[in-house]
Amino acid sequence: MFLRLIILYLLFLPLAINAQNSNQKKYVFFLHNKFLEEHPLNASHPKYGPAAYTAILEKLQSTNSVILSEKRKPGIDPKMYAKKFILKIDSLHNSGVPYDHISIVGTSQGGYIAQYISYYAKNPDLKFVFLTYSFKQ
Repeated sequence: MFLRLIILYLLFLPLAINAQNSNQKKYVFFLHNKFLEEHPLNASHPKYGPAAYTAILEKLQSTNSVILSEKRKPGIDPKMYAKKFILKIDSLHNSGVPYDHISIVGTSQGGYIAQYISYYAKNPDLKFVFLTYSFKQ
């Protein structure tokens, strides 16, 4: 788990640095893995250990960022979830947030969904981090 947190920290460090260099808030959507769809947030995977959901959200947090995340229900359709997610992104943009201030981070199943968001949004200003999933269209 500690190694996973270090890797996540290093991957998200550029987002945190970028957020500190701007007066406007950065918005980071975090999409968790499939294991958490069917288990409590504090559950431990039998092979990979604690999911560390709360710890990840805390690492993503900075003084100039807003972290947006929700626990998905089991059995969601990744394509439909991605399309609903784009509505959330567009709503943020319509309220004055530039697309280049929005990042979508997904781990495992969350990364799979994030890739669908990227595919459907077709917006080069959005920022994405995909962790450990292979996208199939």
